[in-house]
Amino acid sequence: MPIFSRLPPETLLHILRDAFLREIVNFGQTSRRLYRLVKNERIVWRNATDTEYLPLPTGHTIQTVPVELLFPIALRACSIAIAFRQPIIIPKRYAPIAPLSIGDDEMPYNVEIPGGRWTMYSTESGIRFDDSSKTPLENDTIISDGRLFRNAMGTMGEGVVRCIQPISTDWDPPCSIAPGSGHAIDIYFPIGNIGDSKTEQTPKIHSPPIPIPEINVTGVSDMMGPLILSVGAKTFDFLHLCDIDARTGFVLNFTGHNKRWFQIINAQFQPARRKVVLDVFLPGIIDAYDFAVWVFDIPEMPPSDAANASTALEFHWIHKTIHIQPVSQYIQPLEWNVDSSEPSEFPDTHVCVHDFIIQCPQFPGSLAMIVVCLTADDRLQAVCLGLFDRPTQFGPFKGRVIGATCVADNHLRIVCTDPAKKRLFQKTFEIPGGADLKGESMITRVDLVHGQVSLLRRKGRAFLDIVPCFVIQY
Repeated sequence: MPIFSRLPPETLLHILRDAFLREIVNFGQTSRRLYRLVKNERIVWRNATDTEYLPLPTGHTIQTVPVELLFPIALRACSIAIAFRQPIIIPKRYAPIAPLSIGDDEMPYNVEIPGGRWTMYSTESGIRFDDSSKTPLENDTIISDGRLFRNAMGTMGEGVVRCIQPISTDWDPPCSIAPGSGHAIDIYFPIGNIGDSKTEQTPKIHSPPIPIPEINVTGVSDMMGPLILSVGAKTFDFLHLCDIDARTGFVLNFTGHNKRWFQIINAQFQPARRKVVLDVFLPGIIDAYDFAVWVFDIPEMPPSDAANASTALEFHWIHKTIHIQPVSQYIQPLEWNVDSSEPSEFPDTHVCVHDFIIQCPQFPGSLAMIVVCLTADDRLQAVCLGLFDRPTQFGPFKGRVIGATCVADNHLRIVCTDPAKKRLFQKTFEIPGGADLKGESMITRVDLVHGQVSLLRRKGRAFLDIVPCFVIQY
């Protein structure tokens, strides 16, 4: 090791290229010199094979998080990975997600913010934050008017998260902007030690909100940098795709299908391939319905008036027709025929874009987890990740299926996909206080990166009584 430690930094960085997080952590713990190298060189972590498993702080990317935090963040990733390898995954802590009680006339709109720590929710006095670490805040009200809509949020870097809400916040909207128009609101989340009341950790609005006229606020489904996707209102058969920096956008209509109508359920970016992935609802045979996945290239955004782009109030919208190629459409079958219960081979060149579960005639008591993938030549292909026992409860959550079954009073068997590792994830979790899935509780999120499970618990029998209960940290 002494000889190895004296190698030039450039050689060591080359050796560490494509290493796993665990290997880099072990490498950095062998000597002080190697520790300083991995702690101060961002490229070490950028080049890791499993960088996507770094539980980055809210609002940060690997490019913007302070480099000295990457080593402890990687240690946390390794701790989560070890916990998920145990036969029964034991929680480290859990916290209620506010609000704990909701009136009969209120919708239970709570939105979990990327990063695993923060939640936004509506009250009569405005939109407020809840910190699952329960660190004291100077002011937990971020927006004093308006009503929170449950839609997508985007991580912008430098601690900033972007949300789209139909409110003017505390700034008076220009007279040319209709009341209730969607606004892009950038919120800054400081990095601080959890539980440290001496460090100011209150989130704040980062810059004046930007109005986006015409966009369907409730249909905002994904963001990627300055790009925003929103499913069109009323008919749900078109998309708004806009560049908020350039103040330009497309109203996208679609051809290439032979259906008399369709509805877009969800739209998401696929950054690695520069694609947009659509979950689509189609008419099937007689009174049946089909579910499909459509994929198309992100179109080149229309040019903007660069001189006025930062101050323009109006967006320049252009209508554009997208032709969905046959190889870019996949219709979910009614059943899946397999010869064995073993998972199919998953090529490294495939990229997961959607998953669903389906019955297998050969295995009546089981369901198959199917992943729709983009191949190397940009065709859609379905791959079976494996079979699992039919869960008590399951549901789709934005292109991802989560199944859950009570196996004991306080143990829950959860099944879902692990897209990064391209495998089926099946584990037993211990749930604080127990979990009754017979109409009383529901799993809504399994975050394999931050090691969290979110559980909603029913207050009464009415659907609107379902409220977030707690987030569990493993």
